[in-house]
Amino acid sequence: MFTKTFLTAGLAALVAPAFCMEWTADFEAAKAKALAENKALLVDFTGSDWCTFCIKLRKDVLDKPEFDAYAKDKFVPVEIDLPRDLKKISQEQMQKNAKLSQAYNVQGFPTILVMNPAGEVTGGFSGYAPMETVTKTLDAGLANIKALEDARKLGSAEERLAALKKIHDSLGRGAVNAADALRDEMIKNDPEDKSGLRHKRDVANQLRELDQKLENGGKPLSPQAVLEVVKEMESRVFPENKLDLIFTKMSAMTVLATTKEDVQNIKDTVLRELDSIQSNEVEELKKQVEKRFADPEVVLKKAAELRAILDKAQKQEEKPAAPAEAK
Repeated sequence: MFTKTFLTAGLAALVAPAFCMEWTADFEAAKAKALAENKALLVDFTGSDWCTFCIKLRKDVLDKPEFDAYAKDKFVPVEIDLPRDLKKISQEQMQKNAKLSQAYNVQGFPTILVMNPAGEVTGGFSGYAPMETVTKTLDAGLANIKALEDARKLGSAEERLAALKKIHDSLGRGAVNAADALRDEMIKNDPEDKSGLRHKRDVANQLRELDQKLENGGKPLSPQAVLEVVKEMESRVFPENKLDLIFTKMSAMTVLATTKEDVQNIKDTVLRELDSIQSNEVEELKKQVEKRFADPEVVLKKAAELRAILDKAQKQEEKPAAPAEAK
């Protein structure tokens, strides 16, 4: 019995696939390999130790032998991981992964992207999907790589724009958010902005600019500094981004509030500025603002708590580094 079992296991090992896809964290090296081997990039933006659907997608799809057999000759696989356990990844790699996630405008995990060797997005998806849906979506992304090459060979800007638009329209939510290069190429072929994409790009870039200024490289930004950011952007804000600016301003002013008069002034300011917004949401937003500032005492208590938290964070930031240990 032992001999038969041993021989069966040995035969199974011999006929098992010798190749198994290896996921790399080195995006630039993966691009070079994809170019050399005439393959596409398969990029998995994931939170490997906290994102439930990332873990499930790995278990049910990406780590299955059937997926390996499907993908190994088509893709160079890349894992861009943002784990919570910082022992899983070096600080340098974490920073690289965070920058890549930002560069590709990743808005949710998991996000799986198909790219050509240049790193241009041609397909993909966000969230969980079963094997059949995943492979079908990735196949569409592969087809778009060829379609993109063909589009660039067309003679006129109008023809190129029409072909690029067809690719752009085929992209799902996660992929279209990441396809800045494709969008910019369409804009280049649409000098009169008939598609409206240039305006949409400028609106999105302005919102990113606001977010980056508020993030301040991960360092705490004082309410006064936030108000300076808002003041600088108010004169040039696009109508589509005005609500974000109003509520950013409201939050900063609230943290600074120390009297009931301050609370009333904030409420009046926000309601007045909401009246200038052309949106069906305005009336509902005004009701929410009224409710938020209905009890000034509660607002002031919360403001004091937030100031204490910010003060503590600021002191931590200003604390001098400990001297290096003597050797």
